[in-house]
Amino acid sequence: MTENPEIVDIDKPENSAAQDNSEFQALQERYLRLYAEFDNFKKRSEKDRQISVRFASESLLKDLLPVLDHLEQAVSAATGASSVDAISEGVRMVLKQFEDTLGRYGITSFSAIGSVFDPMKHEAMAEQADSSVPAGQVLAEYQKGYLLNERLVRPARVVVAKSS
Repeated sequence: MTENPEIVDIDKPENSAAQDNSEFQALQERYLRLYAEFDNFKKRSEKDRQISVRFASESLLKDLLPVLDHLEQAVSAATGASSVDAISEGVRMVLKQFEDTLGRYGITSFSAIGSVFDPMKHEAMAEQADSSVPAGQVLAEYQKGYLLNERLVRPARVVVAKSS
């Protein structure tokens, strides 16, 4: 009757309700299989994510262990050391190694001394009157601030100048 194969002739017996029902059941089974497969995928992905989070710091810790070893060696050497300068130099070397290790992971420190107080990067611990600098300038620093790939991890803890 029609030449276009996409047009279905409803008068033909192949398009019975039984055939439609079996097609529906096949599609429903396919849907359920895909749904179960997707659900399993989500569970596997979540498990993988949890494992990644749990062990994300492993490489950092492996790089920090030599720093810990050197600190232990410095403490051992300090007990028999005759010179404070030698101990001080050893501690400075360990500090440099520690900072270098953190730097490899994108962790950098910043100093706030001399800059204008910025509440997004600084935490004011005290105010001090000082007529030699403008109000709001950082005079001193209790602790340096730290960034992780340009994102603030810890604000610098500072003393801010106030007008006298």
